[in-house]
Amino acid sequence: MRYLTEICLLGFICSGFVLAREISYPDWPKAVADDGMNPLYAAVEQHSRFTSEVSAEIIRSISDTDDNLKKSKGFFVLGEVPCLASVSFLLKNIDFVKHDDRMHSEIPLIRTYPAQEALKKIGPKALPALLDVVAKETDSAKYPFYFNVIYDIFQVGDIQKSTAIFQIVMSDCTAEVKDKERADKIREAIRSFINSKLDVLKRSREAAETIVPEN
Repeated sequence: MRYLTEICLLGFICSGFVLAREISYPDWPKAVADDGMNPLYAAVEQHSRFTSEVSAEIIRSISDTDDNLKKSKGFFVLGEVPCLASVSFLLKNIDFVKHDDRMHSEIPLIRTYPAQEALKKIGPKALPALLDVVAKETDSAKYPFYFNVIYDIFQVGDIQKSTAIFQIVMSDCTAEVKDKERADKIREAIRSFINSKLDVLKRSREAAETIVPEN
């Protein structure tokens, strides 16, 4: 019975996908016939094209405004459009800071970085581009921004396990860096980032130990 329910649900999702494509592209059936393409492949192609068009429009809107909050909202929406153009644009703006007149702080730890949050929403799909940018980045001040996103993508709730996964992923990244000086800088930044996470864990454990249980 469970399998029958899953099959029905899958059929419903597929039907919804096809309907959405037909609404977005009224000439979709004709396009399939004209191109002689497999309908499923054509649907994927249309979806990819539609995603790229949406991404380009959002990027254009962000670039055309000087309003900080409008840009921030644009980055947030871009996180829902996972394609190469979205990821590339978000990486270029990874240190963009949202300014909110109602709640603005100069303290880095409580700033809001909408491009980072958008990349986290895109998740593992953004990882290849993230690692590539880290390997090529010459501004070491930007490393923590990239590391925060990569760490959160693989976060499993436990700081020790998350930092271990992060370290494995980043060791593969540094292995690809041919420039020894840059590779050393990245490794040093990775060690500093991991130590900061483990320091948070240590302090939280110490705080827990100092709590006196109520009688």
